[in-house]
Amino acid sequence: MKVGDLVKLSPRKTRRGRPYEDKVGVVTSIVGEDASQPHSFVEVNFGGGIRWTFGSHELAVISEGG
Repeated sequence: MKVGDLVKLSPRKTRRGRPYEDKVGVVTSIVGEDASQPHSFVEVNFGGGIRWTFGSHELAVISEGG
């Protein structure tokens, strides 16, 4: 997963307090990317100024950015 990828919440993710409809977002930054860690945290912009931080394992890549 990298900056610019289109993502949506993984179907396995519990959406506590978040809408259940499929939302597509763009990865805007990656925090703590390290080969020694199994998961990194990514910030995703879902439009309208809404940004959420997720573990990379909580997202599914729809399309890879250029």
